[in-house]
Amino acid sequence: MERFLFHSEAYALTGRFTVPFEEVIPVQAMATLPMTGGYGSVQVENFDFRHMVSFRRATASVSGSQSRKDAEGRGPLVSRATVEIEGFNLLGMVTAGRIFASVSTSIPFSGEEASLYLQAGFDDLRIAGEPVKIEIDADYFNRLPQWSALTAEVGKNAPKGLRLPLGSSFRNDVLAFTLARGSVRGSKATEITIPNFGTISLAELFITPYARRISMIRIELGCPEEGRLEIGGAGGNGAGWP
Repeated sequence: MERFLFHSEAYALTGRFTVPFEEVIPVQAMATLPMTGGYGSVQVENFDFRHMVSFRRATASVSGSQSRKDAEGRGPLVSRATVEIEGFNLLGMVTAGRIFASVSTSIPFSGEEASLYLQAGFDDLRIAGEPVKIEIDADYFNRLPQWSALTAEVGKNAPKGLRLPLGSSFRNDVLAFTLARGSVRGSKATEITIPNFGTISLAELFITPYARRISMIRIELGCPEEGRLEIGGAGGNGAGWP
């Protein structure tokens, strides 16, 4: 079989505080797929950073191989990256019973364009103690799993005012979206501002011609704590030998 370069990654949490102290939080529950494919998983339990950010359990897994469904042994090259976090808590202001994200990739053996699919969701997500009731819409992107189909749809419908996912834009061959539909505390899910706490962005999706990556929660902390955290990331792509 011609050599193929796999790529998938998943992680539970990463971040850095700059005030009231300057300290990096090492990446938690990180799994990375080697270029040769295979399988890997990691689980972290009872994580607690200075009683400021914690989770009960986080699991990340990655896999990549050639499918055997094709009778001639020329099935697609497939991979998956998945992360699941249970019992998340940041300063009592952002909590979640469960955070989940998964990205899967299928590339035909013949080298045709890759198809990438995703799933994501929150259970019992709360901000400042209030339940966050938003819809996570992955179906739109799963109907357009290829870069060519997605960009054609954007180019065709955007001028007509089609309600594409919030935050969509072209820049350096990157499309940026959010999977979250609706508003939280009167703000779009891409920028939820909590006074004296910070700004929260939910279910961000970044798409390039060869990859899709999800960041489930990104937080820019303001006063009195300052810093940045990212919770629940997964991504994947792959390429044939040059």
